[in-house]
Amino acid sequence: MKIRVGSVFGVVCIIAILCIGLPVIAFKSFALIEREELINDLRQSLNILNAETQQLSTTAGDYSGWDETYKFAQDENSQFVKNGLGESFYSKLRFNFFFIFNKDGKMLFSRGHDFHANSQKPVPDSLLKYLSPGSTLLTHNSPEHTVTGLLSIPEGTLLIVSRPILTSEYKGPVNGALVIGRFLDKPEIKRLGSLIQHNLTFINSAAQAGDNYSRLRAKLANKDAIQITIDDSDSITGYALVPDIFGKDAGILLVKKSRKLISQAKLATWLFIIICGTSLSLVISYYLLAKKRLDAAHYAEKLSSERLQAIIDLAVDGIFILDNNGRILSFNDRACEITGLAGSEMEQMTLYQLLSPNNENPPFSFALPTEGNTVTLESPLPRKGGSTAFVEMRIKQMPDGSLQCFMRDISERKALEQGLITQRDIISAMAAELSIAEERERCRIAGELHDQVAPTLLLGKMKLNSMIAANGSCECEPTTVEVEALIDRAVQDIRSLTFQMRPPILANAGLEAALKWLGEEFEGNYGLKTAITNDTSPIPLTYETRSTIFQIVRELLLNITKHAGTKQASITIARKDQMIVVTVEDNGKGFELAKSTLLQPKSGGFGIFNSQKRIEFLGGTLTIVSAPGAGTIVTIAAPIA
Repeated sequence: MKIRVGSVFGVVCIIAILCIGLPVIAFKSFALIEREELINDLRQSLNILNAETQQLSTTAGDYSGWDETYKFAQDENSQFVKNGLGESFYSKLRFNFFFIFNKDGKMLFSRGHDFHANSQKPVPDSLLKYLSPGSTLLTHNSPEHTVTGLLSIPEGTLLIVSRPILTSEYKGPVNGALVIGRFLDKPEIKRLGSLIQHNLTFINSAAQAGDNYSRLRAKLANKDAIQITIDDSDSITGYALVPDIFGKDAGILLVKKSRKLISQAKLATWLFIIICGTSLSLVISYYLLAKKRLDAAHYAEKLSSERLQAIIDLAVDGIFILDNNGRILSFNDRACEITGLAGSEMEQMTLYQLLSPNNENPPFSFALPTEGNTVTLESPLPRKGGSTAFVEMRIKQMPDGSLQCFMRDISERKALEQGLITQRDIISAMAAELSIAEERERCRIAGELHDQVAPTLLLGKMKLNSMIAANGSCECEPTTVEVEALIDRAVQDIRSLTFQMRPPILANAGLEAALKWLGEEFEGNYGLKTAITNDTSPIPLTYETRSTIFQIVRELLLNITKHAGTKQASITIARKDQMIVVTVEDNGKGFELAKSTLLQPKSGGFGIFNSQKRIEFLGGTLTIVSAPGAGTIVTIAAPIA
């Protein structure tokens, strides 16, 4: 009860303090913000006014620094006005006045214009008195001198610019002055206000403004002063004095805006008080019920912890908690079963000692670069009693720097994988041996065709010719001619088949001559120029070795023509100890060995993979060195007979 009474009293005190103090503090702060914003808006308006004057000066510079204007100031050529200053010229550039004076101050051209109505208007005398010879607006002592700013006359305030008349290269001597003016009237003030989204007003110092101008001017102590006046609860006005080109008062610029900030501040303050009071009431109510909920949370946490412990104890993986140095801090029962160690034996051991007690080179590092990363690895695990198991581990660094390790026994999987590797090697060896046997069978068949079948056919042809010669012309002569042609075709087919099964140049002239012939064939068929280098040392080889190397080189040259993107290749034949070494090299685009399919088994064709297995069956090796953009080097080594 005391707690509840104290809580209610505290809420009442807090709400009372907020209701009294917050409006005072908030309204004062928002009033300061409102004042600063209005001052910034007023300064921004002055900057916009200055920027507009500079823009007008830039436009005037385009016409004062022009050879045509320079020439007009000398010879008063009327064509300049007719061709260069058309009726649309003044409205397009929003000019109210446009004057050209020569260097003596004589007015050569003047134009008054109302660009709102797009009509000509007279130049007021009040402006002409500032344009007499020797006046500030007509005196330019250097090409760089300009006069820009505001000028107040009874007709209104002008944005006025005077620039020296120069050549198109902006060089002198100064040949006169070009003066441009634009009224700062209500439409222009409205346009400038739209640029900054404010309501602007300008009071001309030279106009008959009554007491309004005098009253406002009296509040501005100096030229740089800014005055803020609160009109009512809904609006506020800021005003500043604007000087003219002579340093005198041109007028006063006013910025008027609504007091939305204060209205919103009032609403926000009361909403804040209501929300704070409601929130505090809810907090107190929640605090009174917190103990019951806290007890329920403690019970749920205990139940969750027990469930998690049951999951750890019943897990099929060994679970370890390690420090950042890999020292074992805790583990589950399954970890003891996998390692074969008792819990007391694993305490204070490191995971490295558990996996590699005698290994000086650890198979992995416990120092993970950033928290949250996971490392997966496989390692042999020496077990108590001398046996070895294979385990797969996943190690993750936690936010506190500790390590969690999940260990799984994969000995059965490793045994199956090793069996598959052995079977694959056996199958590869059988395939290579079958390929060699196939080559030998082709050689045998080619020999029989060449030595037995072909001579028999030739002998039959000779006997047929003898029979025709002995009997002379007869009715069967056309048939005998057809038979003779069939025999010739059969002999030619046998020779072609024999060449394909066992190239004579490879069987009779040797590997070097066969590779030279192969290079010439590829140059003629594919445009691949192949340079052959041979150390000329005698290299006795079995026909199986010659044929295998020949087939591999042909496969490599085909790959170069298809994929390397080059027309240059080289073949080097050398003898090193008791091995023949054949190197095939190209300067093509190369490839990444890890991503290439060249070393993958193929279902058909000779293929690099099949070539590698076949040369290994003969006691040799095939190695590939390649990188993107660096070409490819393939080295074939085989034992000499």
